[in-house]
Amino acid sequence: MKTISERSLELFKSGYYCSESILIAAAEKLGIESELIPRIASGFGSGIAETNGTCGAVPGAVMAIGLLCGRNHSTENIDVNFQLTKDFVENFKTVFKSTQCTALTKCNLSTIEGKKKFKNYNAICVCNDIVEKSGEILDQIFAEYYAE
Repeated sequence: MKTISERSLELFKSGYYCSESILIAAAEKLGIESELIPRIASGFGSGIAETNGTCGAVPGAVMAIGLLCGRNHSTENIDVNFQLTKDFVENFKTVFKSTQCTALTKCNLSTIEGKKKFKNYNAICVCNDIVEKSGEILDQIFAEYYAE
């Protein structure tokens, strides 16, 4: 079976958004199949629907961690989920220095000019790296969670 990193990058290159790619790959790793995946992740792509928000890889990973150790009931403890989510975000920030799509791609995807710049400067290569590295961070988190 492929790693989350490998599968995420493969899915991203096939046309899925960063958030969708990461969530699909993590769900596959966990043996979860649902028609809701990738649908629940779609709006997070391109910096939350081209609003210059958080890079879609981050909420994709947060949802993936939710699949791994999220709660089913309000009375369940959330500590492990929160810690793993914090670990992901801290690692992401260490590698990329920001979680904001615009800062990462150097393109404002909410404008026509920004979208042109994204294509002309091949900023998709930046996104490939982000998706791959996000998958690597998740692979490590998943491995550590199962090792506990």
